[in-house]
Amino acid sequence: MEQIDLVLIIANQYSRWSEDDEFERNEKLARFPYSVQVATSFMEMDFVEEWLTNVIGPKRISWEVVFYYKQDYDFGYAEYFFHAESSSIIFKNQLPKIFGVFADGKKLRTNCQGEYFEAEH
Repeated sequence: MEQIDLVLIIANQYSRWSEDDEFERNEKLARFPYSVQVATSFMEMDFVEEWLTNVIGPKRISWEVVFYYKQDYDFGYAEYFFHAESSSIIFKNQLPKIFGVFADGKKLRTNCQGEYFEAEH
């Protein structure tokens, strides 16, 4: 998982940033004014949702997420929204440490381009 400039990537590479996307984003920002945009695998998103719930608090109360577009089969773009600025900072600091755990117990990270590598922990 890596932090990105989501609007710029989607607008330039995919020409798919729509008024609906903008409306949904602004609606979230009204309630959760601090956001972090990421390129991510779905496996990492699952781990992040559990981590956020345990560390930051319940979804829809302390944080929200919008998944925008798939880049590949298991990869895409998401934006996490936070009620408190301190929560967004904690999340940004955690990004380099996020990994997924496969069924065989391997802890792997993604480069968000379809390639996995062993996570350092």
